[in-house]
Amino acid sequence: MDLNLKIKELISPVLIQHKVELYDIQLKNLKRSKILEISIMKKEESIDIDTCMKVSEDISQLLDQVDVIDGEYMLEVCSAGAERVLRNLDEVKGAINRPIYVKFKKPILKNKLELLAKLQHVEDEVLTVIYKEKAVTKSVSFSYNEIEMIRLAVKF
Repeated sequence: MDLNLKIKELISPVLIQHKVELYDIQLKNLKRSKILEISIMKKEESIDIDTCMKVSEDISQLLDQVDVIDGEYMLEVCSAGAERVLRNLDEVKGAINRPIYVKFKKPILKNKLELLAKLQHVEDEVLTVIYKEKAVTKSVSFSYNEIEMIRLAVKF
């Protein structure tokens, strides 16, 4: 079984208990040490440092009981970030009514490659956003396939 999958299955009850979701698991091999980085998130709100600490303590206790990783390593539990990348359509759907930053594969809207907007609606693979151009609020729809990268934004 894949290491990330093993860790995910092991820590799942802890994440549920703390009402957080797993964003990513990375095992980083540095010159003399390993770091297991677990990024967590909440769909509707940000995560504070106290939550990260509590989740880290509980995960650490679990990992100490089961040898999932060979050798010594450091555990880091962190927030996925206020401007985290939305990696798939499901994550995009979870960002409805939130500010987003979009980078397009090809220019749209008068040669714009980038757009800071608020995600209004997602249907099938079509996103509808509102954005401001000068003092005017406008709306535009585009296909998920036109996006090179999309992430949450702090403000719109």
